[in-house]
Amino acid sequence: MEIGRSVRTLNAVTVRTVRSEGLIAAAMCLILPGFAVGTALLLGAPGPTLVFAALSGGAIGVAWARKSWSAMIDQVVDATIERDAVQAQLDDTITGIAFRDRVDQSLRASTSESATIEIMLRAVAEVLPDSDVSMLLNLPNESKVGWRVELAGGTLRAAVPVPGTPTCLAFTSLSTIITPSSTAIDACEHLRSSGDESDAPGANASTCVPLRLGDRTLGAVNAQCAPGQPPTQSAIERIEWTVSASAVRIAEQRLQRGPSHAGTTDPVTGLPGQPAMRNQVKDLIRTLVPFCLAIVSVDRFEEIRYGEGDEAAEIALGFVADALTSTLRPDDFVSRIGESSFGVVLADCGSRQATAVIERTRESLALLLALESETVFTCSAGVVESHQGTSIDELMSMAMTAAEAASAAGGNRVQLAFEADHL
Repeated sequence: MEIGRSVRTLNAVTVRTVRSEGLIAAAMCLILPGFAVGTALLLGAPGPTLVFAALSGGAIGVAWARKSWSAMIDQVVDATIERDAVQAQLDDTITGIAFRDRVDQSLRASTSESATIEIMLRAVAEVLPDSDVSMLLNLPNESKVGWRVELAGGTLRAAVPVPGTPTCLAFTSLSTIITPSSTAIDACEHLRSSGDESDAPGANASTCVPLRLGDRTLGAVNAQCAPGQPPTQSAIERIEWTVSASAVRIAEQRLQRGPSHAGTTDPVTGLPGQPAMRNQVKDLIRTLVPFCLAIVSVDRFEEIRYGEGDEAAEIALGFVADALTSTLRPDDFVSRIGESSFGVVLADCGSRQATAVIERTRESLALLLALESETVFTCSAGVVESHQGTSIDELMSMAMTAAEAASAAGGNRVQLAFEADHL
């Protein structure tokens, strides 16, 4: 390697410098006294003068040697510092190659997107061991953070919604963003909102690297640490390489998996139908992944259809579909399963969390209608956890019963299945 040759060259230069300068200094210490005495003898100087000449020559030789040795020591120190810097660069390069080999091997062995994301975050945590590492998932087609997936103890936690859906500069700039302090004027909203109010100013510094898949941004890897500890350029390069390699692996996995839904697409909403939702649930059951199933229905849908016409009814369905797809996590599954009903499958999600998610969807729908629609309507939803039923049909029936109970209770609300059973 070029760096290795540089280290060997610097070592050789140092040795040659010590040898040459040492020989010159020793020669001057011997030659100058002899030269002074010889000159004095040629001039017929008396004995005391010869002694003085010898001493003077020796003094000059020693002074020359001291100056020569001082210059030599300075050269040796400079060469040693340069050699150590080059050696450190060599060690870092070797460490980086070994790191990339290990990450690449782990990514190739990954069998799912969640496993790939976990490997990616663990690799980032290894590069920045004093940081809290997480994955920020953006809302579809928006540069806002919708969800946070944290790495705790080397294991991924379930994704949790980020209140207020703050912005992230990594989404908009499509480049790595390093923020030295959460109080900086250019700090991302998610960084300012993530700190505890009781913390001292500047409690967080942040590094965000966007994760892109083709022309789409899936999210950003976020590493937060104490202020005043910016990552080195080498660390940033390793993190960026890790995120890029992980994006390539996710693209490969999606290509291998093929289409994420089966059957025909609903022409009104563009969503997959009920067969696709069933396939999604079967995959989760087969892989032992807990999930929640939600049925979302438009309240008084028949009144909209008969009162304002089929076109208004289809527009209403489109608004619900937009609210669902823009609010849920990228990996959540949305389908149209009936005339006025939508099925939502939320993997790794408990009932309370799923309820919060659907509540956010209702809020998004209300905002969309206020801005873009003359038709005013609401939705109701029923939520059931996967362990509460023994079959897909039973889970769907329980979720539908809960949605009907929510609608009967006045609509515009979310009902849990086990609570609906006690109404």
